[in-house]
Amino acid sequence: MSLHRWAAVGMALALAASPGGHAAAQTQASPAQAAPVADLTGRWTFTQEGHQPVVIVLKQVGSVLTGEMPVSAGFPTRILFSGVIEGAQMDIMALFPYEGGELVHIRAEYKDGRLVGRAASIHSSPRKWSHDADRAAVGVR
Repeated sequence: MSLHRWAAVGMALALAASPGGHAAAQTQASPAQAAPVADLTGRWTFTQEGHQPVVIVLKQVGSVLTGEMPVSAGFPTRILFSGVIEGAQMDIMALFPYEGGELVHIRAEYKDGRLVGRAASIHSSPRKWSHDADRAAVGVR
C-alpha cells in the first residue's frame, strides 16, 4: 500500500473515530492561519465531468467546516463531512460507507461566489483501487 493510501486510510479512521463522525478541530484560526474570506454555510452543489451533481450542506463556525450529503437515490445513508477553511482555501473529507469504504476529499478555492478545485476519491477495497480518482470539481450555491 502506498504512503498516499496509508495517509488517506489514517484520515478516514480519524474521521470515523471522532465524536459525531467529524474530525476534532479548533473553532478559531490560529495566528498562522489566514482568516476565512467567506462564510461557506449553506447548500452547495458540486459538479464533476462525467458524474451526477452532488449536494453538500455545509456549516461553518470560525475556520471549521462540518457538513453532510443528504440521503439520495444513489447513497441510501447520510454522509458526514468535516474540514477547514483558511483564507479562500477549503478542505473537507468524508468516509462513504459504500462497497468497503471510500474516502472523499474536496479541496477548493472560494472565488467569485464559487468553490473551484478538485475532488478525489480513494477506495479501501483493493478490487476497487482502479476506481480511485482525482477530478476537477466546481461548487455553487
